[in-house]
Amino acid sequence: YLELMDKVSYKIIDGILGMDGAGPSGGRVRRFGLLMGSESAPALDCIASRLMGFKLRSIPYLVQALHDDGILPSRIRIPTSFTDFSLPDVDIRTVLFSKELLQYTPPIARKVLRKVFTFNPLISDRCKGCGLCVSSCPVQAISWESPALPVVDRQVCIKCMCCHELCPHKAVDIEYSPLAKLILRGAK
Repeated sequence: YLELMDKVSYKIIDGILGMDGAGPSGGRVRRFGLLMGSESAPALDCIASRLMGFKLRSIPYLVQALHDDGILPSRIRIPTSFTDFSLPDVDIRTVLFSKELLQYTPPIARKVLRKVFTFNPLISDRCKGCGLCVSSCPVQAISWESPALPVVDRQVCIKCMCCHELCPHKAVDIEYSPLAKLILRGAK
């Protein structure tokens, strides 16, 4: 039994409650009532993104992950009852707007835009020192540089905002650049 456990893993997406819109702090909490699982993380993400209304070609990293795992999207098996299922009224406009904006922006302007359109997690003085943000950061971008508060290394941070979502004390704020505030307000 233990030998089998080392070789098999199952990935799960908890979609019972979700968020759409300008997340993670400005989104709208939704009751989707879904729990999905697969042995393949890319296949699971592929189906979840389709249910939200995304086209696979608009998610290049996912196309690459499926390719790396030798998975053809057309060969992903899903229950028949979910073949034509989609989540109702999911707001993906903010994500699509950001993607479209970058897609049609010349490379030199894209580089400038990435410098002036920023958002970063910021540990506030509401921090109680529980360390959940430090232990949950998937790229170890948060560390204890002082005994008082954890610090986010912006060079390492991938902006997944797990720290913001998981903090039980709501002590991780998101600091937006002026341009990000303007654009995200317009996309809501």
